[in-house]
Amino acid sequence: MFPLLAAESCGSDLLQSDDEGTRVIATANALLADYDHFNDGLILSFGFFYPQKGALCAQAILYARNNAVPGGQWDTVRIVIEDVVDLHVRWKGNQFNSICSGVHLMMLEGLWCLDIDDVFDYCKAPASIAEIQEMGECYAIGRRVRIHVTSDCRLPLTDLTPIIVSPP
Repeated sequence: MFPLLAAESCGSDLLQSDDEGTRVIATANALLADYDHFNDGLILSFGFFYPQKGALCAQAILYARNNAVPGGQWDTVRIVIEDVVDLHVRWKGNQFNSICSGVHLMMLEGLWCLDIDDVFDYCKAPASIAEIQEMGECYAIGRRVRIHVTSDCRLPLTDLTPIIVSPP
């Protein structure tokens, strides 16, 4: 599994950092690779919440196969974008919850961007925040990210330990 990581800052210097910031991005990239960008996984939920004494957060709870584990075990993955600056969800009633075109989690213009099952091919990530805002139908953009993974989908998701933590 992935180690607990913490970065000191989440501005544009995070992309230029060779220490914790780079490790957070590398671990996020490894997560997407291990889960094949969550293709053929399920969106269990996507929404927003206000934590106690905190700014707006967006949360995606996904169920997907971890291809890095022998036998490809299925895990529940919770991705939380904290201090959200933009959030957009357009969902149709009776829409399938299977992920067909992948999940992108990347740092763009000093912000974390989570894009779910949009028009972008899972091999080609969006190039800018403006591109996500123009074409995206399910995305969150914020200053920090936390990722929680459990291999037992029956566990309460509130009991998960974060594996990636960007600055508090």
